[in-house]
Amino acid sequence: MEWILSVLPMAASELETRVIGRGADCDVQIAAESISLRHCQLTRKSDGWWITDEQSTNGTFVNGQRVSKALLSRGDRVRLGLVAFTFDGRELAPSTVEEVDRPLQGTDQQPSVTQRHRMWVSLSLTAAVVFTLIGAVVYLVSASSDGSTSVAATDPSMPVNEDEAATLFEAPPDLGNQVQTARNLVVSVRCGPSEGSGWPIEIGGQTYISTNEHVVRGCVENGTGVDILADGATTDGLVASASQREDLALINVDLPSEAFPTGEPPPIGAWLMVVGNPIGMDRSVTFGTLTNIVDDFLITDAAINPGNSGGPVLNSQGEVVGVASAKLVEEGIDRIGLVIPLADYCVEIIECSSNQWER
Repeated sequence: MEWILSVLPMAASELETRVIGRGADCDVQIAAESISLRHCQLTRKSDGWWITDEQSTNGTFVNGQRVSKALLSRGDRVRLGLVAFTFDGRELAPSTVEEVDRPLQGTDQQPSVTQRHRMWVSLSLTAAVVFTLIGAVVYLVSASSDGSTSVAATDPSMPVNEDEAATLFEAPPDLGNQVQTARNLVVSVRCGPSEGSGWPIEIGGQTYISTNEHVVRGCVENGTGVDILADGATTDGLVASASQREDLALINVDLPSEAFPTGEPPPIGAWLMVVGNPIGMDRSVTFGTLTNIVDDFLITDAAINPGNSGGPVLNSQGEVVGVASAKLVEEGIDRIGLVIPLADYCVEIIECSSNQWER
């Protein structure tokens, strides 16, 4: 995750008030759709730092509780919309990423939301977010300057017609066959103590296993192989491409497996199926809908749990439309799963054509 942090120096004796929001006139600007234009205020008073919600749409939460006003203590977990922070005694510092496969230890702690690595925050009176978009199609595997690798993409999937789009809101009539097909293709991905899910994707005429980067991070850092479990057998794999920024990875493995068809994100309200290995339960299946698209996440009410990370999320036509990544875990929150759209592969890992997997 990349954050740009810049704070104007102020005397310790002065009282401070900072407006936090998405608006360009805010003192603390957060470029995220779940943040209101004027979301909250952070104020230093004689008794400490107070946070005050400014009637935001998606709420201000402190340690899992929605608040209108609260006195902050060092280490408090603060969430604004889908963006999580930790109060360090003076600032709202970007919170540690908590992946669905890495829950916090202890019954008195609640994980915050996993944050996307392309959110940018500028803590200054004049903040700016700059996005550079580069498009190209290159059919090769190459190493980037930061050590990650990229893989060329195949041609984008053809868009569905209106009749096909209408069926996206319903469970498929051949659901039993689709479930069986999906379960036959999904694998378990293990890297030391970390375990998640994976699925075959075809890129440039070669089939890789797609998963989350956080599932295989230890193997990337240590330069070791990954274990792929399929049909009761274990096969050695090697991470071919990974991006911590996008939390996506491709694994090179010798498996005689056909690839999943892929598609663009369906409309909100569409039927979805999630397949993976939650808490080690082999190739479990859950169903739900695409409830929203927020901060570049596909949001689903289909159950996603530790072990689902990296598994495929499919539409009613049997196409993978995203990668299961995480869920919100806080008191009073239920069934909010976070899915990474396939187009995010095009940011750092795959060099895509301009409309690859885009809506």
